[in-house]
Amino acid sequence: MLRRLMKHEIRSTSRIMLPLFGVVLVLSLFVSIILRSGAMDHTTNPVLSVFYAIIMASYGISLGATFIVVLLLMINRFRTNLLGDEGYVMFTLPVSVHQLIWSKILISCLWFVGTCIMVGLSAMIVAFDVSTFAQMKDFFVDIWQQMNAYYALNGTAIIIESLLLFFFGYVACCLQFYSAMAVGYSFDRRKVLYSILVFFGFQFVMQMLTSMLFFTNGFDSWFDRIDMSVMTSVHTFFGVSIFGTIVYCAIFYFITTYFLQKRLNIE
Repeated sequence: MLRRLMKHEIRSTSRIMLPLFGVVLVLSLFVSIILRSGAMDHTTNPVLSVFYAIIMASYGISLGATFIVVLLLMINRFRTNLLGDEGYVMFTLPVSVHQLIWSKILISCLWFVGTCIMVGLSAMIVAFDVSTFAQMKDFFVDIWQQMNAYYALNGTAIIIESLLLFFFGYVACCLQFYSAMAVGYSFDRRKVLYSILVFFGFQFVMQMLTSMLFFTNGFDSWFDRIDMSVMTSVHTFFGVSIFGTIVYCAIFYFITTYFLQKRLNIE
């Protein structure tokens, strides 16, 4: 059933994301043509100069806006699909609250990764050169070989740890918004206002707890007493970061599921 939920989520969100990706890539093509032809430097027509400037500005804005749209879409889909009128239908389906939440998280992660890939593709279009692709391939292959030659399996381990930290970090980002909305929408009135206040309240509490954990003398002295090599230090950093992020996820996941199961208050 999770697969069906994800399929439905992709269909709903692709109506916004795919056209946005298309606009960015088309603008990338125009920017590439303008830069490679030197049109901005050689034109004396003020109208064309303004047009070229608008294209360049639109391209820069569209790149940043794509990430913002992914974030807003993540928030809005959760709000309208589970906490709005659609919630009456969603919560009558033969699925668990966990499946509903994970369908939102996984598709949001998918679009975020897709946005990163699209931005990379856009950059290659702007700086298009036939030899660029071969050079980039050789560059990444060389980095991979050097890391594994010098660090042995540590190079591969660092890449895996980085990807895990990235994944759990984005899941934590999703859940902190979801939990705040789940709590805020449990009230009868001013749901959006309470959601915003809860969100900043959660941020304040988590920052205080993090500061107390990592900046106390006891933790610092314990860490300083450990005699570690460089690679061990790197793996320890990733391990602690991943574990802390998972704990962070677990806290907000519990809050989200509890309020959706026990305190659901659909308008």
